[in-house]
Amino acid sequence: HTLQEHEDGLPKYKLKQAIAYINEHLSEDISLADVADQVGISQYYFCRLFKQSTGMSPRAYLIQQRVEKAKQLLKH
Repeated sequence: HTLQEHEDGLPKYKLKQAIAYINEHLSEDISLADVADQVGISQYYFCRLFKQSTGMSPRAYLIQQRVEKAKQLLKH
């Protein structure tokens, strides 16, 4: 997954931190609050900045990653 830093989005290091947390906890029931706490900002602000940085909401990203993981598991 290529990360691009967009103006007014999350700083690249926080975006990487959030994505790493999501990917490490794909099989768990994680919430927006969990990820926002991980990067140290409010839920609302995190959601807004994550969408600006990736083009999708944190929830949509989580679902996409779970689907990709499922595809990989089915292949193997």
